[in-house]
Amino acid sequence: NARTYGKLIAAAACSGQTSSAEKWLARLLKIQQADESCYGAVLDACAKAGDPIRAEAWLARISSIELAPDNAAFTSVAQGYTAQGDEEAATAWLQAAGMTGSEVSSGLLVQSAAQAGDAILAVERLKHMEEAGLANTVVPYTSVICAFAATAHAADASHWLQRMTTRRLTPDAASYTAVMSAAARSGDQAGAARWLTEMLKASLSPGIAGYTI
Repeated sequence: NARTYGKLIAAAACSGQTSSAEKWLARLLKIQQADESCYGAVLDACAKAGDPIRAEAWLARISSIELAPDNAAFTSVAQGYTAQGDEEAATAWLQAAGMTGSEVSSGLLVQSAAQAGDAILAVERLKHMEEAGLANTVVPYTSVICAFAATAHAADASHWLQRMTTRRLTPDAASYTAVMSAAARSGDQAGAARWLTEMLKASLSPGIAGYTI
């Protein structure tokens, strides 16, 4: 069923098996339309594999079938270009996610640290953004949350989502999904379920892939 395919897509994407994630998405599409979370998982896998052009192609496909890509999709493409050292392209995609010029330049520093697996440096750079009044979107916060999720530091991931809300920023689906992932990776399935409940209370859809974390 769709949830089974969503689980396979998410698992392949999380383990960096881009071709496998694309294969399972293709099989799902033969049965029914996929939602944004499945496309997003494949897109993110392409970007993390250092293939932002392939990620762009998936983003274009999301738009072509009248699904609404969220900021996380644009940010994933930007991360792919950041990994290649193409800051001009990364900047353009972060601007598409709603960040201003100053926010973009600072956000790229947060993003690069998070992508390198250095959550502590990402936090330090985000704090500098806050002090300078530049932390005005969910994008850098989600980068930090994802960095902690990657290392299964669930408490830290939760802290930064809560900090986002205290600054009157509204977490998006990607933010909640990252916190859910952190809880699941740390073995706290109950915690992941609680965050899923909070996500649903916020009228956000985890999509097929989100239910399979």
